[in-house]
Amino acid sequence: MSIFDQICSAVGSDFVDGQTVNQQYQPPQQRTWVGLTNEERLKLYRKFEDCLESDGWEYEKAIEAELKEKNT
Repeated sequence: MSIFDQICSAVGSDFVDGQTVNQQYQPPQQRTWVGLTNEERLKLYRKFEDCLESDGWEYEKAIEAELKEKNT
C-alpha cells in the first residue's frame, strides 16, 4: 500500500481522477474580495504622499493593512 493510499484510508477519502469523492467534505465557500474605494485610496495616498518618492514601503504596508482589515 502506497503512502498516498494509507493517507486516503486514514482520512476516509477516495480519489478518482485526482478529485476527492468524499460526500462528507464540503469545500469552504469563497468569500467575495473587498477592495479599497476611491475615497480610501485617496485618503491613504494623501497620508503618505510626502514619503512616496523616498520610501513607498510604509504606503504599501498601509494598503495591505486596510485590505486585510476589510477582508477578515
